[in-house]
Amino acid sequence: MPTRTKPVFVFLASAAAFAAVAMALAFWILQPGNRPQRSAEPPVKLVIGIVLIPSFGNLILAQEAGYFDDQGLDVTFQTYQTGQAAVTDMLAGKIDLALTADTPIALEALKGARFNVLATTYESSGFLKMIGRRDRGIAKASDLAGKRLGTIIGTTADFTQDSILAIHGVDPKSIDRVSLAPAKAVDALTAGEVDAVTIWAPYSLELIKRLGDRAVVLSDDAVSLTTLNLVSREGLVKQNPTKMRHLLAAIDRANTLARADPDRALRILAKALGISETEVRADWVPANFTLALNQSLVIFLQDQARWAIKRRLVDATAMPDFMDWIHADALAAIKPQAVSVIR
Repeated sequence: MPTRTKPVFVFLASAAAFAAVAMALAFWILQPGNRPQRSAEPPVKLVIGIVLIPSFGNLILAQEAGYFDDQGLDVTFQTYQTGQAAVTDMLAGKIDLALTADTPIALEALKGARFNVLATTYESSGFLKMIGRRDRGIAKASDLAGKRLGTIIGTTADFTQDSILAIHGVDPKSIDRVSLAPAKAVDALTAGEVDAVTIWAPYSLELIKRLGDRAVVLSDDAVSLTTLNLVSREGLVKQNPTKMRHLLAAIDRANTLARADPDRALRILAKALGISETEVRADWVPANFTLALNQSLVIFLQDQARWAIKRRLVDATAMPDFMDWIHADALAAIKPQAVSVIR
């Protein structure tokens, strides 16, 4: 007697039912009150340095949604104007971890500082914008020669500014760099103290709003890709290897929330940042949130190390092996497919 086979529609119906259950479960987990049982162990206290802007939003979401608590972590945020300042305090032992763009990582590694890069949490070509003033004769990047450029020294904005100059054939010796704190950039360009600045949101958005038709955006997506990366003080991963995995798991869960329910995530973030939902939405791209350690990060760091050496921002002259700073074990334990660095 031939073996009977089930009709195809039975298998399709079963698959559809399974998918529906999986989607319902994922939605249920994201709702307040439907969280995993917390550990009975005392929570591990961690202080993380961040900048209070939407691009740092997945860590803020993890905090506000209680995901760190669920993982047995007592997380406190210390706020800074730049990731560079957060890294400085982390290296001084004042905080445990910092979220920073790639340039401070390259600079501190060149200086011989010891720390661990745990994961990239954000990646975007729109994070930074170079904004010039049309009424100062700037219509394109090549017009920057001989101009006064507001520069946040030693940051990714500084690196991106020099990259744009190089691509458009502007001799860096022809420009006048004016060192600015991020909070001073808007007033400096608006008042005409400088002719252009390279800066991130919300400062970039405020500048475009204030200058109106006088503003020209000179950013180049080919050179303005920025990553934000979670780094920890040396020894922390050895002291708390399990909790580092829990920390990354909470951030990954926040990424899921941002993508699955962006409206709810936006409301949470607006309330936490103390700004309007409209302001958050102007710099809100959930797809930019990630959790990875890609080989591209190593290449970015090498590029910035060469730049820093050429600019003489550091005394070092040799390229470091950035794999000595990357700690992939924690991320590989919870999300192995997200690790592509070549060890």
